[in-house]
Amino acid sequence: KRVVSTQSTGSLVEGDSLPSEILEQIVCSWWNDNPFKDTGFILEGFPRTQQEATFMTDTGLFPDACILLEVEDDSVGDRQAPKKLLKWKEKMAKKQARRQRHAERRRIKKEKEKKKKVQEKFEELTAEREARLEERRKE
Repeated sequence: KRVVSTQSTGSLVEGDSLPSEILEQIVCSWWNDNPFKDTGFILEGFPRTQQEATFMTDTGLFPDACILLEVEDDSVGDRQAPKKLLKWKEKMAKKQARRQRHAERRRIKKEKEKKKKVQEKFEELTAEREARLEERRKE
């Protein structure tokens, strides 16, 4: 087994280019050693940077075939976005949902207050009307 350094793990998480030493340790061994050499393997999302592509050409690592998949920008963005950005998006979505809930509660509260005022005004007018009717009866 080969040990991948914490530097390379950090680079992978952050989406940075891997150093040539790490690339040589990982990619060259997979490319030239069995069972991968005989059966083949897939390099998904590699090379990602100009530096990684240059490393492949400098070391003579040329794939037998390449496949280009076309996808929507949103799909790629979601897939390539760093974890921090995804967490930020989730946080903003929660914040927006909270704001919407708060706005809805305010709207409902205002609606209730308006109905209460209308009811109070109705009761007041009804009481005045009854008072006038009562006065007319007395006359």
